[in-house]
Amino acid sequence: MEIITISIFLGFALILFALSTMVKDFLFVFISGITFVLVGLSIFTTGVDIKSGIEEQILFEYGNNFSGYHWDYDTGTAPDSPQLEAYIFHQDITTNYTYSTQDPITTHGLGIIIVWLGLYIVLVSWDMYKKEKEESFLGDKPEV
Repeated sequence: MEIITISIFLGFALILFALSTMVKDFLFVFISGITFVLVGLSIFTTGVDIKSGIEEQILFEYGNNFSGYHWDYDTGTAPDSPQLEAYIFHQDITTNYTYSTQDPITTHGLGIIIVWLGLYIVLVSWDMYKKEKEESFLGDKPEV
């Protein structure tokens, strides 16, 4: 998983967690905790990719015939060296990104920490949700 994608999802989870403290809704806490768990599992299984370089490859398509509105491609007879009869019709630019490999022990450790953080958030919020439901249930009973 690419570092930018990881940052976006972790930021989303943190925003939901902060929003849950302001809104007092447990749904936001559950979603943020599950997001932490899923991002942590993704880091644990696939690792972290960091772009380390860009390589561009430019291919030129040559032709030597113009017919009306359209250009006819005649790449079979296009010369290798520049000549007056050959024209560049298209440039095909291919961009390849190279990624550096990270230490698996570090990425596994980071993934496990994020998974445990997510599980902690989900379990604590579930416990708080159950306590709130019990208090509201007990508060509805008439006292004897």
